Formats: sequence, C-alpha cells, structure tokens
Amino acid sequence: MTKGGRKVIFTLKKGIKSNWGNELTAKDVKYTWDRHFALKGVGGFFIGVLKLKSPDAVKVEGPYTISFETDNPNPVMLTMMVNLYNPIFDGTKMQQVAKPGTSGRSTS
Repeated sequence: MTKGGRKVIFTLKKGIKSNWGNELTAKDVKYTWDRHFALKGVGGFFIGVLKLKSPDAVKVEGPYTISFETDNPNPVMLTMMVNLYNPIFDGTKMQQVAKPGTSGRSTS
C-alpha cells in the first residue's frame, strides 16, 4: 500500500494461464475492471464497495503489476479481490468473441 493506504498495488504471478491458454497479465485485470465499469451488473457492486471513482482508478503499472487508487483507505480491498464472483477475465479471448458494444473498454 502507498499514499496512506489509498493506493493498493498487486503483483500477479507470472505464467498463470486462462482456460484458453493465454497468460493472464495486468492488462487482463484492467480489461476486467473496465468491463465492470462499462456493464455494471455484479461488477457495479464491486466498484461501489471499493469506492472506485472511474476506470482511471485502476492502472497498469507493469506487465504483472496493477494498482487501485481510492480517496480513502478501504479495509475490504483484499477481501473483494479474492471473491469468487470477481474473476479476472481473459481480455484477449473476450475481445475476440465479444459482440460490438458489449466488451467494455479496450485495453489497447
């Protein structure tokens, strides 16, 4: 944590693959959260609980590093990140199979 607990940085384990065989990276985490913002639904619940203001609150810091920044420290951040209803989507595959207007923001 940095900035008095307002910014949390996660480092992903290298080599973890989706069921389609693509390595999951920080870009996939960003894609997942951009999609949460775009589509609402269950993702909207996570956004609200974590008090994320916009997709810009989630930043790719490196190939396997992602950060989340809030206005105030959030004691449930870690709990929400490991919730079974909050998976990391394979952004590569999702963008390949998505219908226009349904995939959320691009990670490009």
